[in-house]
This record gives sequence, structure tokens and C-alpha cells, in this order.
Amino acid sequence: MKEQPAIIWEGEEGNTETLTHAKLFEQVKFCAAGLRANGFG
Repeated sequence: MKEQPAIIWEGEEGNTETLTHAKLFEQVKFCAAGLRANGFG
């Protein structure tokens, strides 16, 4: 499941971006660490 798409985004001009579950989890962890470092959570 880690390499399956979690988010598929398509822009107005037809360009697409796909974010896998693994990459999404990495980005969520990065964001959470930043919030914790700044006193949130």
C-alpha cells in the first residue's frame, strides 16, 4: 500500500502530480515535527 497513490492532483493545464502513501506520510511527519519544534502539540 505504501507505493499506491494517496493523492492525484490534476492542474488546469492537464499536468498531474501523484503522491504515494509513503511520500504523504513523510511530509506529514516533517510538518508535525515543525509544529512540535514551535510549541504546538
